[in-house]
Amino acid sequence: MFNTKHGLEELTEDEYKLCAMVDDDIEGSREERAFRLWVNSLNIPGIYIDDLYDGVSDGWTLCKVVDKVQPGVVEWKNVAEVPKNYQFGNPSNIGEAIKACKKPEMGLKMIGIG
Repeated sequence: MFNTKHGLEELTEDEYKLCAMVDDDIEGSREERAFRLWVNSLNIPGIYIDDLYDGVSDGWTLCKVVDKVQPGVVEWKNVAEVPKNYQFGNPSNIGEAIKACKKPEMGLKMIGIG
């Protein structure tokens, strides 16, 4: 539903100019673009997202983002940069990112996230 019926208006040409967006940033929804641009603005070494859904699917990028926002909350011993088994490694990495977000020092309310 988020990808097809997000309920947002498309940006006008003037809005694109005001945002100084480059051509590769005109695809996707506003939320997807905003999150992708925010992650890229964090200047995390080795992390650049050009497609949000593919870029965070391994969980590694999410862990890097969480650790950049609040250093030390991710337990890196439980995270695999390149999971041996894509099907089982990625959910484990994503789970570690969620566990880190639930820590009190993050100050986030993770309701309905599992």
